[in-house]
Amino acid sequence: MSLTTKYKLAEQAQRILAGGTPTDDNQISIQELVIGVSQAFSSVIRRSYFEGKAIGEPHINGNFIYSFSDITVDRDTNKSLYYSTIPATTVTLPYDMGVYQISRMKDQKDAFVPLQNGFSALFEGLKSFKLEGRIGYYLEGDRIYYENMDVKNKVSTVLMKLIAPIGSVSEEDNINIPDDIQSEIVTMTVQLYATEQQLPHDEQSDLVK
Repeated sequence: MSLTTKYKLAEQAQRILAGGTPTDDNQISIQELVIGVSQAFSSVIRRSYFEGKAIGEPHINGNFIYSFSDITVDRDTNKSLYYSTIPATTVTLPYDMGVYQISRMKDQKDAFVPLQNGFSALFEGLKSFKLEGRIGYYLEGDRIYYENMDVKNKVSTVLMKLIAPIGSVSEEDNINIPDDIQSEIVTMTVQLYATEQQLPHDEQSDLVK
């Protein structure tokens, strides 16, 4: 296990693509490779999750979970619901698991209950609708909407844990990724752009594609 950055992984991919030391006229920039690194990271996590699920262990490595503190809770007056805006894009997993956990800032043991979008319509009138007094949440677009949150139990901010919101991490921020995963991310990035480099290019600016 070691610390790295998206920039370092992109640099490694660039060196491999250049066959050694990159030159100033490389067709693929570091900035473009950083995007590829982020995409590859998400793909690796999804694959890891489904591999674990296939053997009965759908476990998410703790190194892939990022915490965001003091996420504001606002009110959507049109829907009469409280909500928070998600601070970063997450990896796509079943059951909206990219949002790993939401809780009050200082009470993680009483985490909110993840719900299916449309929960209210499905469970209205049933005993389970009240969630045994707990607060629930579901994902809709770039928002988290809360069920069973009212003026009595409302909180002003929440702690939100997301899986691999790598797009929110800057190029130079340290991220803790297992060495084998780092290697896989670089390999996937190289494969993606190696294919692009092999395609014929129109090098002349003659308005003809």
